[in-house]
Formats: sequence, structure tokens, C-alpha cells
Amino acid sequence: MLLLLREYNRAVLGALKNALDYLHPKYTINQSDMLLMADSAVYRNSDTSLSRGEQEMASVRTMVTFSLMADFENMSVFKPHDYHAVNLEKMFDQVLLWAKAFKTIR
Repeated sequence: MLLLLREYNRAVLGALKNALDYLHPKYTINQSDMLLMADSAVYRNSDTSLSRGEQEMASVRTMVTFSLMADFENMSVFKPHDYHAVNLEKMFDQVLLWAKAFKTIR
């Protein structure tokens, strides 16, 4: 599972937290990571990483952060820089590795 989050008031959105709580039985013991669109996503990663741990979701180390200023043309058309490709590939590799490992216990 990949979560695409938008920064909002330096906290996890209440609606996201409620949705994750509701879906908890469906994704327990699952792999996850996130793509963040934020100006200061480092804080959000620590918040959501703790939340995902509580939800029994494994979190991979690599996180990709897109900036509205740098990765969007006129703040509306998504045009990520090429340097994101390395981290995206690493993140997907880690998620797939966890998925393969979890397949044996689900």
C-alpha cells in the first residue's frame, strides 16, 4: 500500500486516521510507504510512521517527497524532477520485498 499524503497543519488528517482505523482489519500485517507532497514532509513522515506501526503496517525506510514549488508547474501540473526516480525505485523495491515476505505469513 502506498499512501499519497498532502501536508495539512503539520499533522495527520483526521479523515485519514479515521479511514485507517476503519480499514484496519483489511491491511493488518501489510507493507506500506508513502509519497508526500509537502514543503516540510520530514515531520509528517515521523507522525504517520508511528501511526502505521500502531496499525500493524510495516514501513519501509525510503520516502519520496514532492514539493509544490519544485515538482509542479504553476502549482497544478505534476512534473517531478528526474532526481526523484532513484528514491522512487528504491522505495518500490523495498515495498515489494516486504510484500514478498508478508505473503508467506498472510
